[in-house]
Amino acid sequence: TAVILVAQQALAGPPPVVRLPLNGTLAGLAGQGTLEPTAFRRASLATWWDDQAGCLREAPADVPRFERRLGHLWGTARGVLLEPPGTNLLPHSSFEEAGLAAPWQVSGGLRVTVAEAGVHGRQALRVEGQGRLYQVVDLPVQEEWPFHNFFCLSFYLRRPEGAPPSPYDAHPFAALSPDGPSEILAADFTWDWRDRGPWVRLAGRFGNNGQRLDQTRWICGLEFAAPGPVLVDAVQLEQGLGQNYVSTASSYVPTGAEPASRAGDVLQYNLRPYFNLSQGTVALWTWQPNPAVPNGYFLTMSGSPPYAMLTFQGLTWGGASPRLQGQFSPAPGAWTWLAFTWEPGPQGGLVTLYPNGRPGRNREEGPVAYSDPVTLEEVMSLSREFAEPLALTADLLMCDRALSAAEILTLFRSGPGPAPPAT
Repeated sequence: TAVILVAQQALAGPPPVVRLPLNGTLAGLAGQGTLEPTAFRRASLATWWDDQAGCLREAPADVPRFERRLGHLWGTARGVLLEPPGTNLLPHSSFEEAGLAAPWQVSGGLRVTVAEAGVHGRQALRVEGQGRLYQVVDLPVQEEWPFHNFFCLSFYLRRPEGAPPSPYDAHPFAALSPDGPSEILAADFTWDWRDRGPWVRLAGRFGNNGQRLDQTRWICGLEFAAPGPVLVDAVQLEQGLGQNYVSTASSYVPTGAEPASRAGDVLQYNLRPYFNLSQGTVALWTWQPNPAVPNGYFLTMSGSPPYAMLTFQGLTWGGASPRLQGQFSPAPGAWTWLAFTWEPGPQGGLVTLYPNGRPGRNREEGPVAYSDPVTLEEVMSLSREFAEPLALTADLLMCDRALSAAEILTLFRSGPGPAPPAT
């Protein structure tokens, strides 16, 4: 009971009926007891970043990954990393066993040796000179709609003395010949969305949006424009998934002689005993990658409609009901607070989305009205096998009534998440 009282007091607002801190454990508080997840699974290894060791670690199958970000502005930060499935299409991507092994090739004046300074394991490549480090890859092509033929190419980079690299030291490329022009545009380059110590992760994307790629054999790799030296490790090439097409991968899939895959994270909770069907509030903190995920799911609650899906593009409520489209652009590489309320209204019900503590606008210039009563299933999902989460999620809470706009703003400013100063 004392723990529950402390948690409620820290909220400086209405006590939640459910709170999931997600800061090192998946368990939370519900009523007077502990709320355990009904499912967490990921049928493969996955990686997570160890701030203290400054390298990637492997999380065994069905073990969640928590981001702590030691020494960050918010102290011991929190959040569970939830990701969709992915496959690294590049063999020998980590340089652990054979260093620069086939099928890697070098063009230009590059000099490549093995260095004992891996971001994933013991070894990385030391690269000097100008030229390209690449593989010839037969990329998979989807022949039918929605033609998800976007690809993301990413890698870790740092200078040997520990200084961060320049954006001009190296960049990803994809071409039809070893010396041909790159299909990755400069505007598509992105730096990593989280602190990595001396390592920086760069990524780029290529492919035709919504179109079929007729040419499936590509030259994919890294182009070095500065004389160096620089260290390179953990190269990854992933095909875009679902509606996202592609986004910067957040974890790394090491490969040997063959491509390897990572299973998607699935995290679900049974909220039926605590759910108020007539009105309520759900809020959570999420850390969005850079660039932002177009359609990443962060929360789903479903039934025989309506259903609710909370994404960074807004909130969809009900199969045929209007879509609440928040007209805001969450800052990439930063925490954002998302909350929504539902309550009785003149047409049957009202749903309002609050990004960062203030009411969001939508296509109807107001809250979304729905005509049917809320009927939800037993389970709330923070991640599903075929959804597309790609974010840190922390401090989810649920209240059994629709909070007012003033209460929502209070929660945002003084709640348990990594809130910015009030402005």
